[in-house]
Amino acid sequence: MKSREEAEGASLPTYSMILGEIQLLMTVMRRNQKWKTDPLALSKTQGFNANTFIKTLQKLRWSMSPGNEDLHPVTVVRPFVEIIKAEDTTGLATGLAIASLQKLLKRGFFEVKGRSDKYRDSLVEALVSVVDALTHCRFESTDSRRDELVLMKMLQALSACLGCSAGMYLPDEDVWCMIQTCYRVYKVMRPPDYSDLLCEAAESILKEMVAIVFTKGHLTSTPALSSPNAIVQPQAVEEKEQVEGDTKTTTSDSKRVRPSSSSSSSPPPP
Repeated sequence: MKSREEAEGASLPTYSMILGEIQLLMTVMRRNQKWKTDPLALSKTQGFNANTFIKTLQKLRWSMSPGNEDLHPVTVVRPFVEIIKAEDTTGLATGLAIASLQKLLKRGFFEVKGRSDKYRDSLVEALVSVVDALTHCRFESTDSRRDELVLMKMLQALSACLGCSAGMYLPDEDVWCMIQTCYRVYKVMRPPDYSDLLCEAAESILKEMVAIVFTKGHLTSTPALSSPNAIVQPQAVEEKEQVEGDTKTTTSDSKRVRPSSSSSSSPPPP
């Protein structure tokens, strides 16, 4: 049995909002020739079933009800996540899917305060899938102005993910990937292909995300989430300096763990 606090995630306002977002996405996608749901046009000539995303949205809509408290958070966000990550979706559909997730973030869907550990873990799992979709956002390019709108929504959603209640439980790798994605937009997507507004927005959001990391407790939870080498290496260096100050190190002492020159401090390739 879920507690009363856990049941608030399936409250009527959130339920109505999700249904509205599902209907809006389905309407927009059906207007496009690629996503029409004519049963006679259900072919896989393009390498995928063009109705997959619409069917996923329909399945979520049919499975939702105001009293359904057993719906996993990952199940709720999955249709939107799949649309964001798909390369063959239009920029309009991708932007709407991102906006839908932003509304969930603002409604407190990922609020972990007062929730049980099990339900908190499910919320964090759903948030990780959202972050993964945003950092791997793909869509069909139309023109730079419309593309910029989608990219700005993506950056705003990343900042909202990091600043929400469940954001404190995100793994370090995901936090780093979020900051790296924002930095890449700021550094690469510049005039004349893109406007100065996108660069300034990326810079502002990047500063905001760094401030969140330093002010909302992300650093305090880093040791529990970091890799063992990231924790052991500084301690090993300190121990080595103490040994060298007291007595000469032996050959075995010189084989202590040292920070590797090829550590994970360099960002992974895009």
